[in-house]
Amino acid sequence: MTSLVDNSTGIPAADFIDAAAEGTGLFPMFQPVVSLADGKTVGYEALARWPSLAQLRPSTVFERAAATGRLDRLDRVCTSAAISAASQAGLGSEHLLMVNCEPGTARRHCGDDELTRRARSDLQVVYEITERSLLRHPKTLLQKVAAIRRDGFAVALDDVGARPDSLALLDVLAPDVIKLDIGMVQSRLSEGRAREFAGVLAHQERTGALILAEGIETDGHLERALAFGATLGQGFRFGAAAPLPQRPPVRGRCGQFLASTSRSPAPCSTHFVIIRRSGPCRRA
Repeated sequence: MTSLVDNSTGIPAADFIDAAAEGTGLFPMFQPVVSLADGKTVGYEALARWPSLAQLRPSTVFERAAATGRLDRLDRVCTSAAISAASQAGLGSEHLLMVNCEPGTARRHCGDDELTRRARSDLQVVYEITERSLLRHPKTLLQKVAAIRRDGFAVALDDVGARPDSLALLDVLAPDVIKLDIGMVQSRLSEGRAREFAGVLAHQERTGALILAEGIETDGHLERALAFGATLGQGFRFGAAAPLPQRPPVRGRCGQFLASTSRSPAPCSTHFVIIRRSGPCRRA
């Protein structure tokens, strides 16, 4: 830790990490979320960054906050900063705004507080449950997801496939968006990973949840993401995390992605016809 240095002062970052864990110096950055069918931007994921501590990994700040009992506060500060920055930049309800939240922290922004009202009226927010310690506080996690849904927001589950926890919670949390772990897209699938993905795809076909592939950097990654059934994607191929531009241009519409996917039962026919009517067919 002592090797890290604050860029603006030259003081060791060890002297600043506690302040960072309180949210001091936080500056949200936004990575585009695109429709893989046409590459159009349909939203952004808000990411917590500390520009004055460029060598400090965000995960280190969250680990410090968790170790010192300040994770709940940091989670709320990150959420507030993301929604405030999106509102100030003029991001509207025509874009998705994906906001990370910790699974073990209490749901503070709920009901009729100012932040929730702004998020509900001006934005289309998807709260993204991070992969950190998913099963450490299961009661708190379930209460948090229930509160988010009562407030009218969608839920995403991050890094599905990275750990058994995320796969085990798919049927429990029933996320609206399933974010595939970067390893699914960038690594050659082992037999174990293939079985994990088969479970993800079976869940998606049962529920109609959207699949978002992370880590798309090359044409090969894009081809694999499409074969996995992803309709949304993120990665350096589409853009790195950066400050939001003022009044981001509307290149695509996100409403189609979170619309209800319920379908009427297909009439009796051959099994090929039934399968085609019940869901999209794809090469994989």
